[in-house]
Amino acid sequence: MRNEGPYIAADENPGPATCFDMEPGDVILFHGNHVHGSEINVTDKTRHVISFRIVLDKPIYTHGHHHHYAWSPLAGGFLDMFAEIPQNMAWSFFRYKLFQVRRKLEELMGVKPRKSKSPTQTDNTQKTSILLSDLKPGVILPWSKSICITRQENGEVLAFSRHCPHEGADLAYGVVTDGQVKCPWHNLSIDPATGETACQSLKYLKTFQTEIHNNKVVVLKS
Repeated sequence: MRNEGPYIAADENPGPATCFDMEPGDVILFHGNHVHGSEINVTDKTRHVISFRIVLDKPIYTHGHHHHYAWSPLAGGFLDMFAEIPQNMAWSFFRYKLFQVRRKLEELMGVKPRKSKSPTQTDNTQKTSILLSDLKPGVILPWSKSICITRQENGEVLAFSRHCPHEGADLAYGVVTDGQVKCPWHNLSIDPATGETACQSLKYLKTFQTEIHNNKVVVLKS
């Protein structure tokens, strides 16, 4: 990945997700910098997940949320109520708390959220066409700030909204697997031809018609 540390940029594709089934009681132990996330429920059953993290040193609290860590020598005994104190002495914990206070004050004052800029941000310039030869099968390309296109293995060119109907992730940084667009944030499967998602509770992704003229792909916006 381009960035160092535990962060992943909004305009960065971590690659295809690695998914596997686990049985009740199974535990995964891993080490090193990693990207992890949850997936949207695409079954008819309700899921309940209990997640535990284990670190060997004081945890680094990433921006946006923080997890509760308990120090093992104090956890589980009569001093359990104090178990979180040692790990919350990390500077990143206080920095995150200050961020929370600032964000709350900005909300009360009506200040609009700051937008981060990436030095390697994708070219969002509105295009009038894209060469068909530049659009390889299985590749997603941005066509504008709100639309991206992909080419299926059968040669069909599809255009659809860049914003995932779940939480708005930029689908231009997703991947195509078996003809389905995979959201880079939560691995949600989306049919680029119909806009249908694998989650029944989500709205369909908006799609657009395309035309090809002299090896040029044109998106028809309605």
